[in-house]
Amino acid sequence: MVYHKEYQKAYDCFSSSVKKEVSFDDFKSGARDVRYLKIISIKTIDEEENLIKMQIEAVMHLVYKGQLYEALYTGKVDTYRENGNWKVMTVDLEAKSQKPLGKKSDGKTLQRLDFGTKKQGEK
Repeated sequence: MVYHKEYQKAYDCFSSSVKKEVSFDDFKSGARDVRYLKIISIKTIDEEENLIKMQIEAVMHLVYKGQLYEALYTGKVDTYRENGNWKVMTVDLEAKSQKPLGKKSDGKTLQRLDFGTKKQGEK
């Protein structure tokens, strides 16, 4: 959703408790800095009827002060069933490594997300 600039749809995936802490404008501002995201692993560490706790590892390309960086993030993501729908309740990720990619960002071009869904012949 972020890749397609559907920020409101992405924001609606958060639980009401997260929305109380993070305004839509703050979320949208931060989401614009994400240029690439690839989830390396997701492991369920606890599961109940209305709560799932997961360990996640992801690579992200982010813009910081006009420079493009690649960072490896690990941490926990908890989802909660709210009104029959799963919502993100907590995100606690920490950068384990980070390196500059040596590119200036024009702030417009987003890299294609790679979840193994590219059709043959696409680059």
